[in-house]
Amino acid sequence: SQMDVDSERIMEKLKDYDGFLPYHDKSAPEEIREEFGMSKNEFKRAIGRLCKNRKITISSDGIRLV
Repeated sequence: SQMDVDSERIMEKLKDYDGFLPYHDKSAPEEIREEFGMSKNEFKRAIGRLCKNRKITISSDGIRLV
């Protein structure tokens, strides 16, 4: 599914950046589009799923691999 693709893209980027990215649900839609190539809604759905599956944590400064 598209959400699987989006989640995988976020996981790959986190691995490339030592497990932390300064993006979260308050980030500007343009920043998310530029960094991940997806809409803010797609990003929020994907990080929500990753968080629920305990792959990442979401904090006020960004997202981290668990």
